[in-house]
Amino acid sequence: MANNMDDDITRYVSDEREEEEASKGEDVEEDRGEVREGKREEREYIHTVTKLGTISIPIPLRRKYGITKGSKMKFIDGEDGIRLIPLVSLRGMFGIDKENRDVVMRMLKEILEGRRMMIT
Repeated sequence: MANNMDDDITRYVSDEREEEEASKGEDVEEDRGEVREGKREEREYIHTVTKLGTISIPIPLRRKYGITKGSKMKFIDGEDGIRLIPLVSLRGMFGIDKENRDVVMRMLKEILEGRRMMIT
């Protein structure tokens, strides 16, 4: 029993340290996820829920999915458990590939013009 509690405390302290270092812009360990074998490769991260019901999203996942302060997240409660999906605005996607911003804007305008033509 004590080992489980010690592990939880260690994880919590590690998560807090990681968050603090990340907020300062310091380098932190890139990926502490545990690889799980199955239908597809998955990484497992264990974080502690605070008394307010919040959790920290691991830095590798935030980087991978472009999650930043103020990002909106969708929670889906399904038969297989809870899924967490980052919601990304079109405007937010421009930072991903700035070279193609003009192309994307032109495509969006063409789509909108096409819809207007269909309505009239």
